[in-house]
Amino acid sequence: MSNMSANNKGTPMRESDMEEFIKSKGLWEEFETFETQQKAKREAAILNTSVGDLKFDFKGHRSRYCYECSGSNFNESGSFKGILRGFFEMDFVDPSSNSELDISLTKDEMERPSKSSIKSVLDEAEFDELFYNLMQFVDHKNDTFTFYLCDEFGFRERTPSSEEIKEWLGNLLIDRDDADAWRDATFESTY
Repeated sequence: MSNMSANNKGTPMRESDMEEFIKSKGLWEEFETFETQQKAKREAAILNTSVGDLKFDFKGHRSRYCYECSGSNFNESGSFKGILRGFFEMDFVDPSSNSELDISLTKDEMERPSKSSIKSVLDEAEFDELFYNLMQFVDHKNDTFTFYLCDEFGFRERTPSSEEIKEWLGNLLIDRDDADAWRDATFESTY
């Protein structure tokens, strides 16, 4: 419960006061049932969230290895697909996303296809190499972290399995002309 609720006088209501009120009205069992149902709904929604829509924290400061950026802070947090689009400048359409932009772009692709899934553009060995490079970033093990020292890093609500990430990556839609850029993607940002 939020402690931001207010009583009639406008002062914040303490959680303990709210609990006492619910108990005094004989509603505690109903409240616990409601709370359990709401928690289950939240957990189910998180489990059904596309990998690209999951929140990803990428916050910290640049290391002193990079003189021009020495000590400056960074905060690239947001959705996982947002991190890839923004930080790594990778252009793609995420057909599994629930964002209005991706839904609109996916609809456009259905009407006038100009993109293909990564898995259909790259051969198996190239795709496996791309996935390996992405997982090096996800697992916090590549050269990006020579320059970026993270105070917060990783998926926030739940960490998807490697299989989920691989399936998501393979289904992203990219311009066929960009295939070489994806073949060479290392998911490392350097200066």
